[in-house]
Amino acid sequence: MITITMILAIAALAPPIYLMVYIYKKDKVDKEPPDLVVKTFIYGMISTFPAIILELFLGGVILALFPEGSMNYYVVDSFIGVAIVEEIVKMAAVRLSVWNCRDFNYTFDGVVYAAAAALGFAALENVSYVFMSGLGTALVRAVTSIPGHFTFGVFMGMYLGLAKLAESRGDVEGRRTNMAKALLIPTLLHGFYDCMLFISTGWSMLLFLAFLIILDSFAVRMIRRLEENDEFIPGPGIY
Repeated sequence: MITITMILAIAALAPPIYLMVYIYKKDKVDKEPPDLVVKTFIYGMISTFPAIILELFLGGVILALFPEGSMNYYVVDSFIGVAIVEEIVKMAAVRLSVWNCRDFNYTFDGVVYAAAAALGFAALENVSYVFMSGLGTALVRAVTSIPGHFTFGVFMGMYLGLAKLAESRGDVEGRRTNMAKALLIPTLLHGFYDCMLFISTGWSMLLFLAFLIILDSFAVRMIRRLEENDEFIPGPGIY
């Protein structure tokens, strides 16, 4: 018998799993071992817990510094209280799960693994929201938050792949620059996304919808380009 719990679980998990399968199929040159992709997905899920702790702490600090509901509050909370925290823990999930693995040997692999971490994070987050608020929330998040996390992961993965390539060549500056971009670019995109939602006025929601459409469209084209220009990363990993 199908229960409401099962329906909610399926509604919450289907979008991130669909996107995970989508990006996995795009990896044409040297497909990643499924167990490593699942491992990174699980690490992404686990990363939600330190994110919650950090967000609660920073949320209290930001609330003490800025009046709740003010523009300064929305901006600081979006970019520092939420976005940078979540992107740091998702990057940590990739670094801890597969960075030194010999199967991380093409630049597009960075996209696959970063997307896996981002979608793992999004999946557990989605389960909590959907079980609290119901199917309506599942439908809204299926076309907003889940693709958002996925797209942030694609940007992160692009730069992680380039950082890994630079590392294999002994290019310290290239590695440092691309690691910085792997955190900075998703944080800026994530922060703007959240800020428009938090402000929640007519103009901010119009900006949010326009931003979401442009971001998702750009991500699809970028995935195609990254897939076509996949580059081998020399040098064996640890395992």
